[in-house]
Amino acid sequence: MRGYQGSNYKYTDGYINEEERREQASARKQEWEHCTSQARPPVGWPLTVKSEMNIGKWEEALSKANLLPELQGVIDGFLHGFDQGIPNHG
Repeated sequence: MRGYQGSNYKYTDGYINEEERREQASARKQEWEHCTSQARPPVGWPLTVKSEMNIGKWEEALSKANLLPELQGVIDGFLHGFDQGIPNHG
């Protein structure tokens, strides 16, 4: 088994058109260099996050539906942020 063989690969002697393959590789390299040399504006990350959730109403609704303390994690998430599922490897 020889692994992946692209559509321009000929089993006996490599690529069908070596010159075209080199030209394509050169064009990709030039395009990459052009893209990476462009000045990029700085990223404007937010400094704070504001939630417009009415946490009191959520707590009241969950309580009326007898879903507390089972869904207390929802209220805690609004107050302190939700776990993103990334384990602590420290």
